[in-house]
Amino acid sequence: MIQLVAFLGNHGKKYEGNRHNVAWLFADSLSFASTLNWQKKFQGQYASSDAIGNHRVYFLKPETYMNLSGESIIALMQFFKIKPEEVLVVHDELELPCGTVSLKWSGGLGGHNGLRSTKENLGT
Repeated sequence: MIQLVAFLGNHGKKYEGNRHNVAWLFADSLSFASTLNWQKKFQGQYASSDAIGNHRVYFLKPETYMNLSGESIIALMQFFKIKPEEVLVVHDELELPCGTVSLKWSGGLGGHNGLRSTKENLGT
């Protein structure tokens, strides 16, 4: 069961609307996103909701820059005792055409620094 959805991106005006930030744009477009109470903690912004599948789900936008995303993710996971298999990571994928969505359970990192950082910090 998913307990944490981490949306990888880069913070700051310089990166707004950038394709590398598509996960943050996706997070903001979710129908319930405007009802979430985002807070600064865990080197990013996080929120939670009980409205998804009747269990608490945490949402995280790391503000560590892409190549250090795992530091923010692991901090929230440790605080709320979330296991690696309960984490869903949403990120950009330069190998896919713009506007294409792909879901995968596992696989390689594809040179993605945010995924590399996440793997290093989670140990999986």
